[in-house]
Amino acid sequence: MSSVTGCPMRSDQPVKIGEVSITPGDYLFGDLDGLIRIPKEAIESVLGLAEAAMAQENRVRTAILEGVDPQEAYLKYGKF
Repeated sequence: MSSVTGCPMRSDQPVKIGEVSITPGDYLFGDLDGLIRIPKEAIESVLGLAEAAMAQENRVRTAILEGVDPQEAYLKYGKF
């Protein structure tokens, strides 16, 4: 990609960083520990799995707040 004083000349183009290809429409999430890429064609599946995991974690949290021992809550709901 050509650039003038560090500015890209094109946008909405695939990019390769190391062994990872990032294409327009992919989702990128990052924090101080790193970055992940979710391909655009997998986002619905990934979001469904994330929502299910959050619901399961909320069941554990609710049980603990209601006085259930954390280990028992984990064994009952399988997620912490």
